[in-house]
Amino acid sequence: MPWTSIGSPNVKDAVIPREELEEVRRQVALGLRETRDYVIFHLERLVDRHPSESLSRMLAETDDRFRVTQLDLGSLERIAGLAAWRQSEAVALAEEAQRRLEILQNPPNCKAAKKLVCTLYRDAGLGSLVQQLVNCFMAAYETGRTFVLASRGWRYSPKGWQEVFQPLSRTCVETSSELIGFPGRNGTQDVLFPDLGAPHIPHQPLAVPSDIASRLAKFHENPSVWWVGQFIAYLFRPQPKLKRMYERVIKELNFTNPIVGIHVRRTDKNLEASYYSLEKYMKHAENYYLDLEVASPLAPPLPRRVFLATEVPALVEEARRKFPNYEFLWHKNTAEKKFDRFNVQGLMDIMTDMYLLAHSDFVVCTFSSNVCRLVYEWMHVFRPDASFRVKSLDTSFYVMFGRRSYVSVRFPHHPDTLGEAEGYTHGEVGQKLIAGSHRQDGIRHVFVLDSNKHYIKKNLPDYKVKDILDVVNVTFPEDILRRP
Repeated sequence: MPWTSIGSPNVKDAVIPREELEEVRRQVALGLRETRDYVIFHLERLVDRHPSESLSRMLAETDDRFRVTQLDLGSLERIAGLAAWRQSEAVALAEEAQRRLEILQNPPNCKAAKKLVCTLYRDAGLGSLVQQLVNCFMAAYETGRTFVLASRGWRYSPKGWQEVFQPLSRTCVETSSELIGFPGRNGTQDVLFPDLGAPHIPHQPLAVPSDIASRLAKFHENPSVWWVGQFIAYLFRPQPKLKRMYERVIKELNFTNPIVGIHVRRTDKNLEASYYSLEKYMKHAENYYLDLEVASPLAPPLPRRVFLATEVPALVEEARRKFPNYEFLWHKNTAEKKFDRFNVQGLMDIMTDMYLLAHSDFVVCTFSSNVCRLVYEWMHVFRPDASFRVKSLDTSFYVMFGRRSYVSVRFPHHPDTLGEAEGYTHGEVGQKLIAGSHRQDGIRHVFVLDSNKHYIKKNLPDYKVKDILDVVNVTFPEDILRRP
């Protein structure tokens, strides 16, 4: 059975690094990965346009060189004790985050407690619904209110959220008959949170509260996603019947690590996202296993195993036919329920798929899918850092209705001297720009103001910009922490 937590670190080997050292180390690791993606992307295009044996050998050799260098960097971290320290910090901070949510959600006097009410009546899929809940939960955290979920009549379960997941509170589930619209006033007892898209509060994804930001940013590549994952961990605490289903499917499929998870939607999502062939997904699965094998050059090749989360049985047959050296695991209930999934069993089926994907060592999917992004957020609950354990074939990670993200310019860019197109911007060192998507060819979209004060999309090389962590002035109320 796969792990259900990130486990206990070997604390005696942990070395607490200087903050500047970790920042530079992360930048080197990120730069190496982005350079690998950039070079391989362009070499593959060259091979496609001008097929030749020498170019193909060069592509394979280049990828292998990057693979070995990334292994060396990882070995350096382990020898220096950084990996043990990082895991220790992840465990400790996750325990603190869950402790805070537990205290917030279980006031000793429910009648006196201030509450934020969120309804769950929207006719939408699970991914966007959970984003709604995370936004509401974060607003409750910011305002020191107990999060109350009004979920009766939910399309997945008319009985409500607690039929499949644990109740969000043991002590406080009732509200007054009078609900005031968000944000209410200081003395307002119970406040009603609106639907997705409003309001824009400071503590919305992908913001991180100031009282944990520096500690979190020191050990984690993507602090914002880790913080969202903590709310998802609390929301997704399973009822016994869902937990039993996880365990039964794990046993039936013989789901063990290492394993690659692949999420492919081919029915309703065809209208929302581009089509990608199975070969596109499998290329990244094979790269993951090759990366693993570099670490043990004298060991026999690893068994290739993939958990394929899809609602299309024909895709599983195609996978087994085209890739006979792989073992494909498949939770067939998902396909059988594809036209009737909005019920309790359908919810448990999709949760099981996401649970297995989140417990996979590496996931290939498309971030245009709500489920894929949700899996990525959930993965950070089960690993000290899952930032590089997902490969999206289309967009970079984003959050619906989240706060605006920014990057800062690290190095000046001179597109006019490099023969680049007009779509590039120069960028000044230290300049703060609105962040857009990250292309697979090493280009980062940014938005700049034109002469008419309109934002227009421009390009910058990814290695010349750096993401800015969105830190908001939010501290967990001391009076709540002192509750008995």
